[in-house]
Amino acid sequence: MDFDPIRPPLEGDLNRVWRPGASHFAATLGMPAPRNFWEAAVHGNNAYGLYMEDRLPEAVKAIQRAMLGHAWPQWLGQLLYMTNGEMEARDFAKRVERPPFIYELPAEDPDAEALIGLVETHAARVEKLLAADRQPTLFTFPPPDSLLDRSDSRHGYMVPKLPYYKICLPYDPQEPLGPLARGLVHEYVHVLEGELSQGNAPRWLSEGLAEWADAELVDDGEVDELVLLPGEHPGLSEIEGLFHAGHSVDDEEMEFAYAGALSAVAFLIDRHGTWDARQFLVNLREQSEGHAFREAFGETQRAFEKAWHQWLGENPAEV
Repeated sequence: MDFDPIRPPLEGDLNRVWRPGASHFAATLGMPAPRNFWEAAVHGNNAYGLYMEDRLPEAVKAIQRAMLGHAWPQWLGQLLYMTNGEMEARDFAKRVERPPFIYELPAEDPDAEALIGLVETHAARVEKLLAADRQPTLFTFPPPDSLLDRSDSRHGYMVPKLPYYKICLPYDPQEPLGPLARGLVHEYVHVLEGELSQGNAPRWLSEGLAEWADAELVDDGEVDELVLLPGEHPGLSEIEGLFHAGHSVDDEEMEFAYAGALSAVAFLIDRHGTWDARQFLVNLREQSEGHAFREAFGETQRAFEKAWHQWLGENPAEV
């Protein structure tokens, strides 16, 4: 869809263009709340729309126009950094299409084809785990020392673009594939849970499920598992708040949020099973979080948190 140059696009316009979950990705960039975003400069809106369509060169030009003569927001600089990084990776890649997957493989890596096998193997495991269909996804593997390799991402990232999801995974052929496989599983879980919930999964569930799945499906022998320390009993709302705070929290607080999300989801699955967790995701398409939780698990979130905190008190982590 073309953007009207006279006015910023309305929320309804963008909902018809973007995949569900695009607003979550916008939050990770530190973009303002939607009400303010729709009133922002048209070039900034246009740049984000072009980026979400994976039209990278056009997005760069739109970002640069948005920056001319304005006190531009921090999220726009982050978007320029990511767009340039993805464009750099594309410029040095060999493109291979295996519908519904597309690969941007390191052109100079003699074992680049092995990455396709890695993706196929672990994607199939995630699809079986969540009983979900394969989704159109582009996988890009930036070479060592690329812009994306120097990003602050823990292991890559996923963007719900159109016409495909896009997963960016920093890749060094000299390093073991275990960490890469874990990042792959983590981000592909985000793809499928986004489809199952239509982008409505809370972050504690989204990140906790991805962390649980990569530890469950990838045995790399080097798992540095996230754990809550003895006496740490976070609430789900506290974890959710830390994820949405984004760049305003430090590394230790974010580690705490990931550890809390993993602990909550691991206890939830141990208590109810993966099928009920999947049903929770599906319920979230049309139901509030509390209603969807109770219908999927047969208990309220408050009752679950009470049981989880009791378990944490009886099973302090070994540190």
